[in-house]
Amino acid sequence: MMGALLARIRSLSFNTRSAFLCLPAVALTLGYGVLTDDVLTGSILTSGALSVGFGSVHVFTRWRSAPMMLAAVGMSLSAFVGSSVGNHEIAFLVTSGLWAAACAMFTTIELGAWWIILQWSIALLVAGSYPADLSGAAARAGLVLAGGLLQIACVQIGWRLGGGAPSQVAHHSLRRVRKSLRLALHGKLPTLRHAIRAAVSVILASGLVHWLGLANGYWAPMTALIVLKPQLRATRTRGLERLVGTAAGGGLASLISLTAPSTALHVALALGAAWLSFGLQRSQYVIFTIAITATVVFLLGLDHVPEVVTAWHRLAATVLGGGIAIAIAFFTNPKIWRALWAAPGAVAPQGRDG
Repeated sequence: MMGALLARIRSLSFNTRSAFLCLPAVALTLGYGVLTDDVLTGSILTSGALSVGFGSVHVFTRWRSAPMMLAAVGMSLSAFVGSSVGNHEIAFLVTSGLWAAACAMFTTIELGAWWIILQWSIALLVAGSYPADLSGAAARAGLVLAGGLLQIACVQIGWRLGGGAPSQVAHHSLRRVRKSLRLALHGKLPTLRHAIRAAVSVILASGLVHWLGLANGYWAPMTALIVLKPQLRATRTRGLERLVGTAAGGGLASLISLTAPSTALHVALALGAAWLSFGLQRSQYVIFTIAITATVVFLLGLDHVPEVVTAWHRLAATVLGGGIAIAIAFFTNPKIWRALWAAPGAVAPQGRDG
């Protein structure tokens, strides 16, 4: 067993360059919040820098910074919308469903576009938990954009100093998107059905979170959106990996935080976890989930939220969101219903003359 574990660790893919290029922006935004004693502002700036940094390894069109720029602008607009409608439950549920449907449409079309719209959806769901008037929503949107733009600037400077952006083959994202959308309109891709499933999953998760009054409940619809895949098996696998990664990352971060009474050490732990997250994002999903969960737990710990409480909230929301995604994937799988009808003793549907 130990040999298998060591073999898995050795097989991990770690992008050292991406990890180091994306870390300075997170350090700057996090440092600003700590030094000015304005943790809320710093955390919003950091969320923009952290999310946009993951786009440094994605590709969409020939412009290498396109994923990061589109993510930053879209996250800012989504944060404004989410914060504006956060106090209106029906409006928020409808809006989150629309964003989720748009994200899910691109799951089978184009990975880069899917990742970009996923960041928009996450920004909307998070901002919905912090409702504000128009000026407050605009302030949040501005901070998200500022953190994202800072990240883009840091990454581009790193690329220039390091000999240029990572090489890529000729990329035809827009052409592929147009072709895939035409196929979807003619029913040759399961795009529409998957979009509806994603919208229902996110709306259901958001509604249950509101009804149950879960703290940090936006993790439930986020999990539902990320876990849900067009195939049932892929949904089950991703759901289990996210659950295991969340439990391990939250538990590990909580234990480590017990030995980190000082703010400086908390910052160092958050930056270390963020560094691992940037480097491991193309590795095994369960390992990446451990790193990103630990990052979130350490960041919220800077806002004097006990790490154990944060880890528990994230785990509970992950179970809820993942369970909803798996249930939706199961009950909307045509193979399941065909198997039920074909089971011994099942009553076959009657025709017109029956």
